[in-house]
Amino acid sequence: NKKTEGQSLLINFLQDENKDIIDCLEIYQVITHGKFASINGVISLTNGTKVDFCDVYTFSNTAKSGKVKEIKSYRL
Repeated sequence: NKKTEGQSLLINFLQDENKDIIDCLEIYQVITHGKFASINGVISLTNGTKVDFCDVYTFSNTAKSGKVKEIKSYRL
């Protein structure tokens, strides 16, 4: 439950959160429609931990040049 704004803060947050080395990334589905997209799968870490994830993206518009407006990430 943390809101992060700005590219540099997001990068710092992701680096701090992901200190374990990823062994395998499995992607189950990628769905896009209009200015929305989502991806879900599982991340396997070298210490044996598995993390299910889902990321939901909202873009500024439907054009290919649209910028990411919001990302919501869910982890189990």
